[in-house]
Amino acid sequence: MAKYATEPGIESLKLLRLVAFAWWTGNGDLHLKNLSLLRDEDGSYRLSPAYDLVSTRLVIEDDQLALPVGGSRKAITARQWLEYAEYCEVPPRAAARALRGVAEALEPATGLVERSLLPEDAREALCKLLRERARTLGEAALKAGR
Repeated sequence: MAKYATEPGIESLKLLRLVAFAWWTGNGDLHLKNLSLLRDEDGSYRLSPAYDLVSTRLVIEDDQLALPVGGSRKAITARQWLEYAEYCEVPPRAAARALRGVAEALEPATGLVERSLLPEDAREALCKLLRERARTLGEAALKAGR
């Protein structure tokens, strides 16, 4: 990102937020083919808008993240999120805000899932996943904010 993006700090933060959201929601399909830099009319480069944001865990129970975070694709810890933020060159306080922002979306997200037309077992499984992973992201945010 630092080499190609016009505003690498902003784009790296967007990438961290996007990868955290994908992991939080159980989206194992966020891979490099779904990420790119766009060249704007003024010649600047920025991260492309996110798309294909679905929870693949609903159909593939043991699905894992396509991109490694802190060397892992599945059981990602708070420490590994901090390592990933550092790898992305996102300052700790900015990383804390980004990860906390994803974790704080838990209530509205679980509310949407609970009101959805998904089968009950899928709703329960997805809400459980969201709660567990929000806890990990919140823990990472606390550690990064220190």
